[in-house]
Amino acid sequence: MVFIFIVFILYTELSRSVAGQPVEVRGWIKTLRLSLVILWCVYPIAFLFPVLGGSFFGGEGGFVLRQAGYSVADILAKAAFGLVIFRIAMIRSRLEDPTYELDRAMITTPIRDRSRVT
Repeated sequence: MVFIFIVFILYTELSRSVAGQPVEVRGWIKTLRLSLVILWCVYPIAFLFPVLGGSFFGGEGGFVLRQAGYSVADILAKAAFGLVIFRIAMIRSRLEDPTYELDRAMITTPIRDRSRVT
């Protein structure tokens, strides 16, 4: 029950924050919000695999399925969320600081080619 409450709070708080965000990042935040609910719901489903029993979900197979479900959810929830949050931060940085693109070009451009950036 607590799990459902946590997911609900996360979803509603992200929904509230969408209105205050720049238009350029609203779509990314909506994607993040939807994927949060979907991926977090994988955990209780994976937890139930050994509990369901039967020939496919019971015994060692159920335990392996649980761990595989946790692994897939962890990779997608953490790595994918990190990339989306990084993308949102990049867009917001560009919008809030006009010199951001110039600073970024200076960092990623080799020293010998920096005269072309300015």
